[in-house]
Amino acid sequence: MVLDFDPIYRDHQDAREYAAITIGNCGANSEEGAETIVRHAGMMKALISCLANGLEVRMQETTVVALKNCAASSQEAAYVIAQSDEALALLKDLALQDDHSRLRDVAVGAINSISRSPRAVPRLKKMGFQSEVLCELLWTKDNGAASDLRKLTLACAVVNIEASDPQKLPAKVLQRWIHSKDGKQAMANMVK
Repeated sequence: MVLDFDPIYRDHQDAREYAAITIGNCGANSEEGAETIVRHAGMMKALISCLANGLEVRMQETTVVALKNCAASSQEAAYVIAQSDEALALLKDLALQDDHSRLRDVAVGAINSISRSPRAVPRLKKMGFQSEVLCELLWTKDNGAASDLRKLTLACAVVNIEASDPQKLPAKVLQRWIHSKDGKQAMANMVK
């Protein structure tokens, strides 16, 4: 498998990246494709390895997009991804890092896609993706349309996670941010 870290492929960054792009495309808009990808132990191991081995940021972005596409295409695929402690821990680290905005954006998108599966939500919570943690990310100070999209994607993840708990109302958890200047600005920018 080209994504593997076999010594023969160590110098073939482009080949690994193209393989991840292909996997992401196969998982996009195809429930069957997404489920096949995430159920293939070797493929998941290779994708996680690409996230974990400190490769170039572009490679990490491509790999996160592949996982995000699979999770977005199938709630079952999202659930399978959520069963991997390592995948969730890496996605959380990437979402919390602040060195690479685009990488943070796609990681937040992957978390949101996974959170759409009600069966995956307990695993997200177990791995520290409580809505309170995600809400804190809403208050980060960065600007631009990408930031607004990331924040609204985070808000969607909070709604998905809170919807699994009948004792909590998602809007109540988000209320402080929604009514803040930052929240209003993000929503206004997205409407534009």
